[in-house]
Amino acid sequence: MKFIIRLSLLAVLFLAISTTGICAEKEIPEFKIVGNYKRSTFSIVVPKGSSDEQLSDLISEFKNAREGNYLSKFFPPTTSGGKFGNYAAIFVYVFTDEKKSFRRIAE
Repeated sequence: MKFIIRLSLLAVLFLAISTTGICAEKEIPEFKIVGNYKRSTFSIVVPKGSSDEQLSDLISEFKNAREGNYLSKFFPPTTSGGKFGNYAAIFVYVFTDEKKSFRRIAE
């Protein structure tokens, strides 16, 4: 349970919010997408040893990618062809244990 608490229970990212400046010295942990739900919600897994600073950098990178129009580097479109673009809304849950993450749920 500590791995979830360490990440403030679950880091829920709503990437349509304002972003912070780009940090030159980011240390972004590797991650993989292990699940999604209704095209706009993703479950990702990072290594268990990821530091709080690395997780913060990862979140910042997602925000910067949203603002810089390169979020497709990380995720497939969530609102493809939509009025507000391909990523009008996206939610990301971050886990350190793949067994505790959610997988694709039938729509």
